[in-house]
Amino acid sequence: MSKRKEKPMPISHKVQLMTYPDSLGGNLKTLKQTLDTYLSQAVGLVHILPFYPSSGDRGFAPLTHMEVEPEFGTWEDIKAIAHTYDVQSDLVVGHMSVYSPEFQDYLKHGLNSKYADMFAALEKTFPNKTITLDELTKFDELTPIPPIIVFELGDGTKRPHFKTFLPMQADLDPMSPLTWEYYEKFVKHLSEQGISMIRLDAVGTIYKHPELGMNMVPETYEILQKLIDLIHSYDMEVLTEIHSDLETKKRIVEMGAWTYDFHLPARIFQAILTRDVTGLEEWYQICPKNQIAVLTNHDGINVTSEPEYVGSEEAAEVLAGKIIQNAGYSTKAASGLTSQNVSIHSINATLLEACFRDQNQWLMAHVLQLFAPGIPQVYYNDLLAQRNDEERWHETGEGRELVRHNHPESQIDHKFNQPFVQKVIRVMEFRSNYPAFQGSVEVLASDPTEFHVVWTNTEYKAVLHADMDSWLIKITYYNPDIKEFQTLDLE
Repeated sequence: MSKRKEKPMPISHKVQLMTYPDSLGGNLKTLKQTLDTYLSQAVGLVHILPFYPSSGDRGFAPLTHMEVEPEFGTWEDIKAIAHTYDVQSDLVVGHMSVYSPEFQDYLKHGLNSKYADMFAALEKTFPNKTITLDELTKFDELTPIPPIIVFELGDGTKRPHFKTFLPMQADLDPMSPLTWEYYEKFVKHLSEQGISMIRLDAVGTIYKHPELGMNMVPETYEILQKLIDLIHSYDMEVLTEIHSDLETKKRIVEMGAWTYDFHLPARIFQAILTRDVTGLEEWYQICPKNQIAVLTNHDGINVTSEPEYVGSEEAAEVLAGKIIQNAGYSTKAASGLTSQNVSIHSINATLLEACFRDQNQWLMAHVLQLFAPGIPQVYYNDLLAQRNDEERWHETGEGRELVRHNHPESQIDHKFNQPFVQKVIRVMEFRSNYPAFQGSVEVLASDPTEFHVVWTNTEYKAVLHADMDSWLIKITYYNPDIKEFQTLDLE
């Protein structure tokens, strides 16, 4: 392994965009055209969801990380984007496609395969080759699908393996030296393509412990630190995709990585749908600052029963019920235990549907996210105010496809020039370029229906006043050139 650098090159602190490689015009070239045309002043980093050849799960069953799926483009297209913007890509550390060359070799040659040790066979965790029902339930926290799959090897023997998510994804053994050769090969290659930040996909479930299960067990932190050090050694930043409590977030930040602010969406929806900002005010003040502040993403909306999210299990149930009620039948039918979902907690609804197709609430949600601590990451589909893609859901049977609409090149100009979309882009540009957001944030006491926050950096001040009753949004900022406060024009 390469020697770790003390600190990687810093990423842009401007707003980020998350998108699939083919969702804004069909490929990587049209993605760059879209960024340059509509978001050049608004976005500093683009997270391009898996662009590798894959056998399913919208790219998260990669055959390799060494190639770009030809339908999307080439490495030159990735480099072209990276020339202007920071680029974040996924390292799928927990599994690989069962159709990958390595796993196919293992299926053919069994334990004689040179890749056999890479994979998480059940007997590595349970040497006696048996698992009780109580033990099994410890590995079934995320998905409605049993986490074990049996593969038949070339010699006719059958061998059970862990499968955390979907049947076409074979779990890797993170304790195998072969797996680390795999990681380093891909990390090195991604660094050579101009990638600035790597997201460790679903890294919290990477290790299987016989007594504790697979969600952030002690060994997970050891593996995670090795991955952080490896990625830093190639001068890239690290983002961990982990749903965790506040203490875990702080620990990961201390280890040198970024975390997602998965608490923020629930607090924002609670503020808007109950018209009470108390929980959101509290979170702004206590959350870690080395976070990527999200609102929605490719896996839907996550509202869990953990107390840190919205205060209580009862409050979480009420909030989730309200979102599902707003979004309607398709969301109810495509969320939770149905529609091939990999998480029982996700609500598959676009932001507009969750807000009952109310543009005032939709805009308010975006603004509250864009004023949050950390670096805001905007999801392409909800930036464009897309409704649930019911056609795609019915076509695939995959619930998350409700929130993964592909926007054809012929519609891009219309989508981005919608007046209400332009308002969000204006706030994104302000967040990305006004110096106050490089300073500190303070929440001012106000009525429970009003949210009042100030960002300050030396003489620069940005002030948000948001009213959940009238949906009034007022953003003012200090202009040192004229020594006066001005109002950000959103019209």
